[in-house]
Amino acid sequence: MRNNSSAIPRYLLILAVVINLAVFFYVNTRPANWTNDEILCHGFFWSADSIEDSHLHTGFRKTDWAKTFGVYYVDGSFRTRQFSYLLEMVSFKFWQQFGEVFFRNYTLIVLHAINVFLLGFLVYLLTKNKGLAAAAALFFLNSGPAIATLLYPFRNAKLLVVTLFLLAWIAAARSKKIPLSVYVFFLLAAFTDEQALFLFPMIFLYVFLRDGRGAVL
Repeated sequence: MRNNSSAIPRYLLILAVVINLAVFFYVNTRPANWTNDEILCHGFFWSADSIEDSHLHTGFRKTDWAKTFGVYYVDGSFRTRQFSYLLEMVSFKFWQQFGEVFFRNYTLIVLHAINVFLLGFLVYLLTKNKGLAAAAALFFLNSGPAIATLLYPFRNAKLLVVTLFLLAWIAAARSKKIPLSVYVFFLLAAFTDEQALFLFPMIFLYVFLRDGRGAVL
């Protein structure tokens, strides 16, 4: 008689995956009935003819590319977010073609989905355990902060810096020393959000604990 006891956990895992994907799809296809004034202001700024010209347009113009460096006009103060501004502007122009720019930020959903995959892959590289990697990805997919971020029309800086952080850690985990790509991701993250200054030291600490001081130096 065939023993089916070992198949039960597999079915439970499939069920968990299906439920989590269903929850993620349901939550992120519901209408969002509120707006973020900061996003409205940014959308107006990305649509302006130039930094100092408030006439509006759709699509790209040469003057739009300079806006990512007009940090004072964007936030009213100097912030190193030029890379996240660039993604925000490009994604705004893209979704604008479909009339979807204010009530739901699909760029956040795409970034979060990428981060879920990257986190699962990173956990697998660190543990060589597929089950643990899948569990980490599932927990992260519908975690409270993630769902709250995706439901509320917000800016991409916080999610984008996590994407760069995970990419850098994956690059470090696949190498015996800190590769050049880690520094490239760090540079991009430094111009994405200030959070990078707190996240990236963890990669150097990981390499130090794994391979010793020589690998870090």
